[in-house]
Amino acid sequence: EQWRKLYIMFGVVYFFGGVIYLLYGSAVPRKWAKFQAVNNDTKPEKKIEDEMAMSMNGKA
Repeated sequence: EQWRKLYIMFGVVYFFGGVIYLLYGSAVPRKWAKFQAVNNDTKPEKKIEDEMAMSMNGKA
């Protein structure tokens, strides 16, 4: 019986929270939450190849 009251109470809280979000909330990302694209001039594959070549030359 006590658990039932607790589940009902949580259900009511979640229900009203959902209704308030539907009325006032928005799923549109804010300007501060967006990432800017980073423009890298070098390709990662080229970088890895260069590092591997340097390590092979150093061991030989």
